[in-house]
Amino acid sequence: GNEIYDKDEKKKWQYLKKILKNKFEILWKSEHPKLIAWKEKLEKYHFNDLKTDFEKIYNFFDTKDVNEIIVNLCFGWGKLPGGNVKKEFSNNILLTISNSDISNIGGVLKTLSHEHIHLIEYSSGKDKLFRESYKKILAPLSIPKQKQSWRHLIAESIIFSIVGKDIGYLDKKIGIKNTPKKIKIMRDKNKIKNYGDKIKNTSKKISKLTEEYIIEGKTIDKDYSDFVLNTLKKVYGEKKTIS
Repeated sequence: GNEIYDKDEKKKWQYLKKILKNKFEILWKSEHPKLIAWKEKLEKYHFNDLKTDFEKIYNFFDTKDVNEIIVNLCFGWGKLPGGNVKKEFSNNILLTISNSDISNIGGVLKTLSHEHIHLIEYSSGKDKLFRESYKKILAPLSIPKQKQSWRHLIAESIIFSIVGKDIGYLDKKIGIKNTPKKIKIMRDKNKIKNYGDKIKNTSKKISKLTEEYIIEGKTIDKDYSDFVLNTLKKVYGEKKTIS
């Protein structure tokens, strides 16, 4: 709803609205009822059951709880839920779930929790620790630049070790059994698999330590940061060729 002051940007926005208006209305008729169904289902979930766990997670990242988080339910073409957050919008989550299996409440809750933790991590100020560990452990190896940034790889590995890969602290709380096994993920092996495997393998190897820190009320420190980066170093050393 904010006004656009840049003339070129405003012109482009008006053009997009004109082109997409009719198409949006067509999609809205089919997708809106699905979003309403998900809204009603999520509103029935007892999120307070996870309150203590999230207090521990906020403590793990050494940051304060956000008073309110707005979750925007959006169109999503896949059967699996998706999510997105931006550092610039500190209390806003986009959840793409309109075509997610309505029985997959566990998968949606994990995606929602994962994105929530991204917001927590963004506000934590732990970048300095990660940078110091990276410079000391990974930078000397001169590994080619990744498709995503090293920061993204580090953050995703840590957050997936908490929730999202059925191995983390919150995965156990939400319940792995709620995710249907019949849904298959189709990926382009050449473009995505290698990077995704690096995150998956790293998160598995650090999940135990992550859980110990959370349960014991410890915050991310130099030892934890070094452990994550050393794990990434080992994961990249598991194959002779680095992709």
